[in-house]
Amino acid sequence: MPSTFDPAVYGDHAVDIHDLLYPTVEVPDIVAFLRKRLADGARVVEFGAGTGRVAVPLAEHGYEVHGVDAAPTMLTALRAKDPAGLVQVHQADFTRDVVGTGFDLCLLANNTLLMMPTQDLQCTVLRRAAQHLCTDGLLVVEAYEPSSYHRLTGKHTQSSVLSSNKLLIDSIQNDPVTQTLHFLRTLVTDGRVLTFPEVSRYCWPAELDMMAKAEGFTLVERWGGWQESAFDRTSDTYLSVYRLTGPRPPSDH
Repeated sequence: MPSTFDPAVYGDHAVDIHDLLYPTVEVPDIVAFLRKRLADGARVVEFGAGTGRVAVPLAEHGYEVHGVDAAPTMLTALRAKDPAGLVQVHQADFTRDVVGTGFDLCLLANNTLLMMPTQDLQCTVLRRAAQHLCTDGLLVVEAYEPSSYHRLTGKHTQSSVLSSNKLLIDSIQNDPVTQTLHFLRTLVTDGRVLTFPEVSRYCWPAELDMMAKAEGFTLVERWGGWQESAFDRTSDTYLSVYRLTGPRPPSDH
């Protein structure tokens, strides 16, 4: 794990645009997808809960939801959305910390797993997920399908209009050997220019399945999105549902 890796940095940089990057329009589909797989009152832990985009509405449906994030700025935004305090908030590093056990479902949405910069660290996160879950608990991982990025050569620039006064410009370089995307993200808003780096280590579906299997998980479903579209060569996202079928890993502490 690189010594410079700090899981709180992304949250501190992205908190102001997080909900624009991941629009709330798809949240009802996410909640419906998870509710189909959860019993009433089930316990859910979300790694990288961010601003509570999913955690808060899920808690409003009566689930015991724990949101884990290393960035205090993200958790401040979550609490602002959740004045009733329905989500149990943990400022913690889910690459290292276990905030509880016996959960029915662990959620890694919004490419959270791919924000880990090495395969070893991604495996560590899957191990932490297993340590949080009960026997037969579910792990749900949302990730982008990397084919289009893997083919990139040289520098690539793309822009996105996030709102009437926010423009995001991304400069992207791919290292296909390490499967790493290096982003330089520039946000132009209200006459200000903010720039911050971001690293994403992509993995292929079969690779993710092998990493998950090594931590005791078995793939039970794969979809092309939260609306349960088929996953095929046209999909730009893959949604994986795993069940913990092996023994839960012992705590590292």
